[in-house]
Amino acid sequence: MSSYSLGSVLILLGLAILVGPFIVLFFLTIGPAGWVLLGGSLIVVGALVSLWENARSDESDRQTWTDCDNCGRRIYDGSHACTHCGTDR
Repeated sequence: MSSYSLGSVLILLGLAILVGPFIVLFFLTIGPAGWVLLGGSLIVVGALVSLWENARSDESDRQTWTDCDNCGRRIYDGSHACTHCGTDR
């Protein structure tokens, strides 16, 4: 069974039919310089987002998880029992 209903598939198909030709015309008219600008801007934005995500994660968040002694699953370091196997810590 698909997670998409027929109604949502038809809506997405209708949007693709309406918007698709405009997207194709846009990419045909921007020329080589437009392709370089578009690709370069995507690279710059991707690098900035990657740097921003790395700056947000600090070392204390990474140290709050540990492995269960019994089953080896990753569990919160402050928990009293493993959420997977139920072993007391």
